[in-house]
Amino acid sequence: MKIMFNHSIFQNQKYGGISRYFVNLVESLSKDERIKPFIVCPIYKNIYLNNVSLNFKKGLFLGKKFPFTGKLIKLINNIGSNKYYNELKPDIYHQTYYEIVNSKIKCPKFITVYDLYHEIFSRDPNFRPKKKSLDKADHIMCISNSTKKDLINLYSINSEKITVAHLGCDHVKINSKSSENFAPFLLFVGSRKQYKNFDFFLKSISLSRKILNDFEIIFYGGGKFEKEEIKLINELKLPFQKIRNLQGDDNQLYKLYNKASALVFPSAHEGFGLPIIEAMSSQCPVICSNIPVFKEVAGDAAEFFDLKEPRNLLDAIQKVVYSESKRKELINSGNKRIGLFSWNKCADTTMSAYKKFV
Repeated sequence: MKIMFNHSIFQNQKYGGISRYFVNLVESLSKDERIKPFIVCPIYKNIYLNNVSLNFKKGLFLGKKFPFTGKLIKLINNIGSNKYYNELKPDIYHQTYYEIVNSKIKCPKFITVYDLYHEIFSRDPNFRPKKKSLDKADHIMCISNSTKKDLINLYSINSEKITVAHLGCDHVKINSKSSENFAPFLLFVGSRKQYKNFDFFLKSISLSRKILNDFEIIFYGGGKFEKEEIKLINELKLPFQKIRNLQGDDNQLYKLYNKASALVFPSAHEGFGLPIIEAMSSQCPVICSNIPVFKEVAGDAAEFFDLKEPRNLLDAIQKVVYSESKRKELINSGNKRIGLFSWNKCADTTMSAYKKFV
């Protein structure tokens, strides 16, 4: 079976959960000699795609951004992808984002839905930006049951058209030889925009001088602090020497998970919440908001808090970081929980869906 994954996410996303999902899915699918997966992206900027040794990777990696080339790169990728489609003649076409598929694509078309944030938080109750893409797809993959439920409610899609395949966490590799020392710290991973609740987290820790005295706060990824974020840190009178903003590669991230006193994940919405199981894989206790998708993913292996007020998060943090028995309990529960999530399982479930159309 030949499966073609198109270029969309790899030309737009340098790193992130969506591109990581596709790279790991394709790696797992390729373990079966009967399956021929191809990621087709003539020009891409994705770090994950560039760092893996895949014989099905096609394209030129651009390590830096060139001004005023976006439209040209998109045109080259569209032309190149159409050419590869005609050469490969795939059995399945799996689009990696919500673009409108070329009408010349005649094989069964799959699309993956990650979350419905834009629809749920839109001021327009009828905002449905994915409708055309979803209507043209023969089948839809979702990364959680929560996302499937949102998709059915918002787009009125028949549940039989949807398959849920949870993400995996076995890409996490801890460097046990690392000797780097860290002061005790709380870890916040990824984007800090809007529903990620960066401001909620800062307001929570600002309520306790003891937390600020005892712990550093590390924000990893998501880019450097913006002016508004620095302004909020100043307004809350938080000590800058205690707040670190780090950017780096996966090895650095996994090291931070392993050394952190806890991962704090206060999002108001997610499609899955990959940092939760990455942290568990790294022996890191997880503190997260009690939204449905986190309950689905974390089970009983996280300390949950209500998003109604910052004090709730502070209470959860103090409950975990000042109790060695609680930390061990969460770590042990996390070790058991991660057995449910692997990229091979994700690939097997996805493959079962493909087979219904081939």
